[in-house]
Parts: sequence; structure tokens; C-alpha cells
Amino acid sequence: MKKLAGVGIIAVLFANTSPTLAGQVDSLNVFAAGERAVADEVNANFSSVKTAVDDNDGRITQNSTDIQTNSGIIANNDTRITDTQASVNANADAITATTGSITEIRNDIDANAEKITANETAIAENTASITELQAGIGGCPEGMASVGPLCFDIYEASVVDQSGNAVDKSACGENGNDCKDVIFARSEADKAPAEAFTWFQAQQACANSGKRLPTSAEWQMAVAGTVDPGENDGISNTSCNTSSATVRSTGLAGTVAGGADSCISSWGAEDMIGNVEEWVADWVQGGTDTWNPNSGTAGDVYNGDALNGANPASFQGNGQNFPAAVLRGGSVSHGTIAGAFYYVSIVAPSVSSDRIGFRCVK
Repeated sequence: MKKLAGVGIIAVLFANTSPTLAGQVDSLNVFAAGERAVADEVNANFSSVKTAVDDNDGRITQNSTDIQTNSGIIANNDTRITDTQASVNANADAITATTGSITEIRNDIDANAEKITANETAIAENTASITELQAGIGGCPEGMASVGPLCFDIYEASVVDQSGNAVDKSACGENGNDCKDVIFARSEADKAPAEAFTWFQAQQACANSGKRLPTSAEWQMAVAGTVDPGENDGISNTSCNTSSATVRSTGLAGTVAGGADSCISSWGAEDMIGNVEEWVADWVQGGTDTWNPNSGTAGDVYNGDALNGANPASFQGNGQNFPAAVLRGGSVSHGTIAGAFYYVSIVAPSVSSDRIGFRCVK
């Protein structure tokens, strides 16, 4: 009876087992206390229990297999996670290295930009040097003709300010002291030749343009071959303009160097005879009739500076006691006496007068 009671208790326990944790025990026979148990019913209970146990064993075996499979999957995932983390770390290192490379590249770009700027500056300087060298071997800047070892302005000078606008003699003081970087001499076609600038202003206009006034001897060299037409109205033709009411613009002197119908020297300089007479660099004793060295000052416009021991020029303008500055070529007012050998030394460098102009050389 104790055994059967135990079986009953086990049966009850199995009957109450959750179907989610074990196989279902179906149709168990229930025995009351003191009741006689029938062998078939007991055996039936054992059979149900055995079936449930066997089912649970199968499930346990399957779960064990699934656990092992899942363990493998987990292990594989762990490996993949480890590999992925390693890849992430490697990518992070690569990104860091790439960032460093980009910084280096940027630094190289900045350094190269500085080198490019330095090279551009050097190229500009070399270009200027080449221009100077070309002038020394026969090549001259635009607007200038090669005359022996010199570069000579082709055209009589026009005068402009820093912006390239034409200006007259009032742009700076006639003594030239405040003319630096204010007036500039240009040798260009289709311009009105500058008139009425003093010798001092003309000198500064040339200097501001990197040039100078030619000497009388240099001027003489450049005028060679210019055909002297005598008295000629150069407004109506291209020969030298020696006798007309107006000064003509530059670039209207014909096309043939040394040509009979042109006013172009053998070297290519235009209008050296007539149009405006031209200051040259030379100062000489003034053209007074008798030797009468001065003893005085240059006048108020010229700071009252002493001028002693030179024969004064006949025409002083706003100066006093200056010797003469030489004028060459003649103007529209000189007719037959204008020419390649026209040389006047009676005008002081302080004179400002229409029909007096200049050109530059370098």
C-alpha cells in the first residue's frame, strides 16, 4: 500500500507538472485513500509517466543540441565581433593616419603657394632684367627706338599723372622739387606733345618714367636722316611740321624712316625737326652779347639760391641768373631755320613757354 500511495503521489506531481517544462501526462487514474488499486490502472499510470519522461528526455537532448549549436553561433559571433572591433580599430588608425596625411598635404600646398608667389616675383624681376638687357643689345621698350647704345623715345613726350590722365605744367611746381611720382613722360602715338614745362619739370617727368633727358650729342645722333622740308605746314601732310599755327599730335609723321614725305629719322625717331623744340640735358653759358658773369640768386621761385659766375641766359622766365639750357630741333614757329642742326642757348631752364617740349632717353 505504501508503494501504491507513493505512485499516487508521483502521479499527482507529474499531473501538476507544467507542460512547457515536461511532456503532458494524460488520463491518469486517481485513487482515493483506502481504496484498492487495480493493477491495470496502476500500470496505465506508469505507462503515461514513462511516455512523458521519454518525451522530456527527447526534449532535453534536443535542447542540449540546440544549446551546443547556439554556443557555436555565439562563439562565432564573438569571433566576428572581435574581428569587427579589430577592423574598427584599424579603420580608426587609418582615419588618424589619413588625417595626418591631409594635414601634411595642406602644409605642402601652403608651402607650394608661397613658392609660387616667390617664383612669380622672381619672374617679374627677371622680366624687368630681360627688358633692360634687351635695351642693351638693341631691343627697346615699346615707344622707344634703338639708337646706337641707347633707347630713344620715338615720339615727343606727352605728360600724364599716376592714373594716366593728361596733365599740364600746373601739376607740380616749375622748379621740379615736388614733381616726384606726380608727372610721367610717355612716348605714345596719337597724343598731344607736352608744352610749356620747364626744364626742371621735364627732367622729373623723364626720371619718374625711368628715363632721362638726352644730351645734345645724343639728340644729334638720333635726328640723323630726318629730311628737312624747309618751311612746311605739317598739319596738311606728314613731312616735318615747321610752319603752321598748331602743333600736331604724335604718330602723324609718315611711315618711312628717312623718307622724303616723312619726318622720321634713320633710327626711327619722329618729329625731331619742328613741331615743338626740345629740351636736352645740357646747360651752357647764356647767350648774352658780352661776357658778363652773374652775381646774384636764382630768384624766389628757386629758393633764392646763389647763382654766381655764369653768363645768364637772355630769357629767364620766373628764374634769375640761370645759364642757358639747350633747345634742339626748332618748332612750328621757326620755318626754314628749324632743322637737325637747330641749337639755341639763350633760354634759361626756368622758362615755361608754348612750343617748348622734350623727349626722353634711357
